[in-house]
Amino acid sequence: MNNARLIKTIPSERLRLLSGDPGKPPVVGDLCQTDQCYSDPGGPMALVYFVSADGQTEWEAEAYESELEPFEQA
Repeated sequence: MNNARLIKTIPSERLRLLSGDPGKPPVVGDLCQTDQCYSDPGGPMALVYFVSADGQTEWEAEAYESELEPFEQA
């Protein structure tokens, strides 16, 4: 999964602000780029990156695959 859309809220303990505004965490519907997939006792996970529309804020998150859906850009 290279491009994905967030379909469930990621808990704050699995989010890390890399740069920008801490008041703008990822929300359901945001697009992300996946980096690595790995196993966790709770299920398959991926390390993902979210960049705000203005390019000023970037978040890293550990997301369960069940919190994401594949997204294909047209």
